Amino acid sequence: MESIPKELLDEAAHALARVLSGSGIGYAMCGGYLAVTLGVEDRETQDIDCIVQSPFKKVVRAFTSSSENFTVPSGLASDVLRVTFRSNSGIDVKVELLQAGMFGPVRLTPSNTMSINGIVFLSPTEYVRTKVKAWTSRKYGRDVWDVLWVLRNFEDLDIDRINPEDGLDEMAEEHSDIRQVWFDIRDAVYDSTGSEGGEDS
Repeated sequence: MESIPKELLDEAAHALARVLSGSGIGYAMCGGYLAVTLGVEDRETQDIDCIVQSPFKKVVRAFTSSSENFTVPSGLASDVLRVTFRSNSGIDVKVELLQAGMFGPVRLTPSNTMSINGIVFLSPTEYVRTKVKAWTSRKYGRDVWDVLWVLRNFEDLDIDRINPEDGLDEMAEEHSDIRQVWFDIRDAVYDSTGSEGGEDS
């Protein structure tokens, strides 16, 4: 599947944000669209992933009562809701809606989200956390690259949150680039707090 141009992703994301915000549904964009928005090098995506803090039935009602150009399936899956946005240029953009807690934090708050151009996204800390958890189950190289890019480009990451079940430690054992950056971040935090870090070898 070919990647979707950034401007079409933005068009779909703004429409999605209007639908969800208009119905009082908390949300946070994540996945590949967040990576593209942050400017992760050589990153493309074919769809938009979005966490919602609401039952899917309410989300479906929000779509059906909206004038935005979304197509909603008749049946509901238990773990993901897939909808399609028809852009002004006639190109379809796939959107996957994920339940908060099943994916990402249980509750979406200002402390674990951020706003970019009027759209709510997961914070860098939570993005790394979701990527690390995904990597431990599927071992995609793309997840490693996304994590490495964020570690290199963002400060003030919560080192406890980004290492769920020691998943980042495991990633560091297998990837030397991750290991160097992660140990530098971790040791800097331990040095500033006077705590002792773990073994690096």
